[in-house]
Amino acid sequence: MSWILPVAASLSLAAPPAQEVVPPAPIAGLSGFQTTSHMVFAGQDDAPHVLQAVYVFPDRVRLHRSLVGAGPSERDVEYRSGSQVFRLPQGQPRSEAKAGEAQVRALLHMEVRRAAMLWPDGFDWSKEKKKVRKAPVLDRAGGSEIGSIEARLDRRGRPEAFVATDAEGFQYDFVRIESWFEAEKRKWPRELSFEFEGKPVWTETIESVTTKVRYLDLFFQPPDRRPRSVTPQGPTIVSLDIVPVTLRALELEPGTDWTRARAEFEGELRRLEQRLGEGYSLDPTGTFEVDEDGHPIRALLRLERPLPSPPEGWSNLAERQGLALVGIESPAGIDRRALELLRRRVPPGAEAGTPYVRLHEVGESLRVHVLLPFEAAR
Repeated sequence: MSWILPVAASLSLAAPPAQEVVPPAPIAGLSGFQTTSHMVFAGQDDAPHVLQAVYVFPDRVRLHRSLVGAGPSERDVEYRSGSQVFRLPQGQPRSEAKAGEAQVRALLHMEVRRAAMLWPDGFDWSKEKKKVRKAPVLDRAGGSEIGSIEARLDRRGRPEAFVATDAEGFQYDFVRIESWFEAEKRKWPRELSFEFEGKPVWTETIESVTTKVRYLDLFFQPPDRRPRSVTPQGPTIVSLDIVPVTLRALELEPGTDWTRARAEFEGELRRLEQRLGEGYSLDPTGTFEVDEDGHPIRALLRLERPLPSPPEGWSNLAERQGLALVGIESPAGIDRRALELLRRRVPPGAEAGTPYVRLHEVGESLRVHVLLPFEAAR
């Protein structure tokens, strides 16, 4: 399902105050990286997690953690934009700003991860001892020093551990590198273990890495802190993250009206429930792609939870950013003007995708959400 903030009706015209962040700048020719990892917390072998880490250099980070097999909204997300760090707890509509020690700890963790992933690039390393290198950590590019990272090398000169320490000398993260692998002409850590105050916290296996990253600045801000607006005497426009989904499409005949489109969706939903059998749960919310005039052209059947390997005839869509128009009373109110309201608010540097509609039945009433996904322009 798409995550719509339940506080949409109370949003104001003003955007939250934003800190000025330096423009993206490559490190060692790379704009950033994205990894997917398998995490196991100490003493919780039966509850493995998936961590998705996205870095755009120099100081934009997003860490997304969820239980293996969890639903799309069952996740904990941390965002970094410059020196600002926010956390969006699982199932909550509002984010928390980190400050003081919590902010320093979060920044040090994000930076020690970057140091491990990019070694030896991205930091001003100095030689402390024969097998020790040290570099300062800044709260943002060109900002103030908040601590340091120490790299401890093996006999081949490759790091076997990284230690993150704050400005007072208190040690936060101790990261052991257990093994390495090669991808995209670089060496990357494969297996890592994280410790705090000498005790194991979690182990992590990086399963995939890519340096082909394209994200807008909004991706590194919680949805409730992004610019938003209210249309005069009309629906509210909300910025949101559109969660990953496993789906299949049912083409509708030209000229199909909403009554017929909803009937075809329901019929296909029942057929798929019988065909897929146990082990699969379908999302009952009517979902339809629409044309430029707001007419339904395609029904989208979705699983309640995305699957790493979708069934035959199904496909996966990764997480995307988007805008949602909420407050329309019926699908008949979706027209060219409503869609144009969304398109005009797509941020600069982004390309809009195909708009779609979600029809949420709440008792005898119907809540209509119009969504417009977008991504960074190529």
